[in-house]
Amino acid sequence: MLQYLHVAATVAGLLFQSLAFTEAKSMKGPIMSVTESQVQIQKGTEQLTLFITKDTKISLNGKNVAVSDLKMNDVAEVSAEENGDRTFKALSIKATRSDKQPVVTR
Repeated sequence: MLQYLHVAATVAGLLFQSLAFTEAKSMKGPIMSVTESQVQIQKGTEQLTLFITKDTKISLNGKNVAVSDLKMNDVAEVSAEENGDRTFKALSIKATRSDKQPVVTR
């Protein structure tokens, strides 16, 4: 019985450790859509959903901005934690917009 408890505690500890030390992922791509709670970017052939929290740091051309200031076709460099379902919690979004880029409204 004691051996089973030890195994269960070890497994629980490993699970907790993997959750506690989630590695931030970096990705880059054009913004495809923006709402107050999420941003979608194109990465290769897939669109990735990034959930925005109150702690997400967002900048556009080096200036701190609100998520609503981001536009489709801005290029985003993102640091995020994967939620496990191919969605991500955005830690930071550093977007750039070219002066020559046409602004596409949502």
